[in-house]
Amino acid sequence: MIVKHSLDSKNPVVSGHLRDASRPPIVILVSSGIITRWLYSTNAKDIGIMYLCFAVFTGLIGTAFSILIRLELSAPGSQYLGGDHQLYNVVATTHGIIMIYFIVVPAMAGFANYMAPVLIGAPDKIRVNCVFIYTTLCPGN
Repeated sequence: MIVKHSLDSKNPVVSGHLRDASRPPIVILVSSGIITRWLYSTNAKDIGIMYLCFAVFTGLIGTAFSILIRLELSAPGSQYLGGDHQLYNVVATTHGIIMIYFIVVPAMAGFANYMAPVLIGAPDKIRVNCVFIYTTLCPGN
């Protein structure tokens, strides 16, 4: 979406339409079709980018767990987890699971979805991967 500012800074022009100040930005995104473009996409590059964005987001969560582990081990004794050794084991295990299954696997799938259909010309594979990105996003169900 291209945002052009008019001379009056209170009324920016969004895609040729004056933005209504009473409408929240999410309504503008839905009405312009940006969210539906990504949610209902069967384009291989869009699905690959969704996988990569998911990998980056979960990478931030895995990095937070890594920092917590490093802070706990930075000095002898209990630092941040209050002496709860079971909680440390849970944090370390969760960090490992997130890093492997929610970063490495979606990142590889993202690169594969971005490059492989273009290289081999397989459009039927894309519709199946559209389902797999949504099952990756909600693994607990």
